[in-house]
Amino acid sequence: MSSSERPDLSKFLPSNTELHNEGERIEKLISTIGGDLITPYPSTSERHRIEDISYAQRLVELINNRLLDPARHRISIALVDWSAVYRTYKLLRGEVDYIDPFVALADFAGILNASIFYDKVCFIDNGELANDINTAMNLDDVFIPLSINGKGSPLAQLLDAHYSWAFNHFDKETYRNTQWLTWLEGYWNSLLPGTRFPKHSASAFDTRLGYTTSPQRQSWVDVIFQATSNAWVINPIDTDELILDNDIRALTYDRLAQTLDSMVGRNRGSVRYIGGCLRSPIQLARAKYAEACLANTVPVERWLLDEWVRKYPPENERSDKAVQIPFWAGAIFARCNGNIHALPEEIARCRRQATVFRQRRAQFDGALQQSRIADLSPLSSAVKEELDHLSTGVNAALEIGKTVTTGAMKIGAPSIPTEVIGDIRKLAEAMGGVNWLQRQALRLFRPHLYFVYTLTREAGQLENVLRAAALLFPIGGRDATRPANFLTRLGRSNWVI
Repeated sequence: MSSSERPDLSKFLPSNTELHNEGERIEKLISTIGGDLITPYPSTSERHRIEDISYAQRLVELINNRLLDPARHRISIALVDWSAVYRTYKLLRGEVDYIDPFVALADFAGILNASIFYDKVCFIDNGELANDINTAMNLDDVFIPLSINGKGSPLAQLLDAHYSWAFNHFDKETYRNTQWLTWLEGYWNSLLPGTRFPKHSASAFDTRLGYTTSPQRQSWVDVIFQATSNAWVINPIDTDELILDNDIRALTYDRLAQTLDSMVGRNRGSVRYIGGCLRSPIQLARAKYAEACLANTVPVERWLLDEWVRKYPPENERSDKAVQIPFWAGAIFARCNGNIHALPEEIARCRRQATVFRQRRAQFDGALQQSRIADLSPLSSAVKEELDHLSTGVNAALEIGKTVTTGAMKIGAPSIPTEVIGDIRKLAEAMGGVNWLQRQALRLFRPHLYFVYTLTREAGQLENVLRAAALLFPIGGRDATRPANFLTRLGRSNWVI
């Protein structure tokens, strides 16, 4: 469902008259945003109908209180998986004995995306892991826990309803043999070649996962690679269970993100689901289905990643320059220069540099939604490091420099004497040429473009992203050919952000 079609429930405060006279219309809105928001099967009892609608009102109040910032007109929110946050935290701590470090590395890139490009990051948690990940990444209350607070709470009922909807939806679509399930099978085969795709029927979920209408059980079905004495080998315990578990969770959380987006209200913010790497097949299949229905919206960071990938054609690339993780992760690895203790500060610094970009993301996302790609040409030039296009040529860059105040240029070049700054041409020559001047003008006057330019430039200078990661995390010392190939397939065709 496109955001323009989704109902805005941010001011959903029904009076008693509305509950009685317009209950049926409100129920239709509820089913539209979540496939039966509160209970899997609508009640015919008037008392139960009113209770359900009251639950929806309480949910709106809960979500608004937890996620919205009264000081901000509009904010962007990412919904992420608890398991992806957990694996990221363990990777940052160097505690990889009971997780797959390569799946964790891919999830870390997704969590970085959420923490850099979005104002807030939320996930289902009692608060403990949210505090841990904020501390580990040196961030101040970026990760917001959505606590369930007991089986009967509105959020718990919402999760149960969405999980039940996903369970039944898969069964129905399997019976119909719908096209998007064929796409889903193809994406899994692209990620894990040769893997058998299990039937997504109710009986298959029942047999493999055990019948439950709750997603609140922890998921450990995430191991692709295990270590032998000298190599990392592909050894998932049960590929059927791995695929079924990740698919039903991904569909549940994708639906949950749509519901939260409606509750926040399109004028006050947006909510998007950013799943871990093993949730990518279902997200890609659903995105392709939405595109076929003329309802797909690509987030601006995904568009930037696609632009960056085009810089490295697969037929011309060396194995050590393969696109394996997004450029923002590669840039941070390059900045750390093998020092794990520098990682939290580099993450925090990158988020600070993205401040203006986040403030303008609604504008970028709107251009993508309306297919006004020409409006994003400066961002494309930043990815491609086209400084002449980002300025308006050398002479224009020099003219821009004349308007720069002495104080501003002293910030950019504190070692240059003040009298030199008066002559912008001499300044450019002293610092190495016009390219330096163009970069300074970009940094001072178009910081959102400078942010993209520096990230993609630093990532492109990294000779081997996995070798850089091995200097930071305990993944080295064994033959990593198989996980490297896995990450290359992920980076080329399966990456979802």
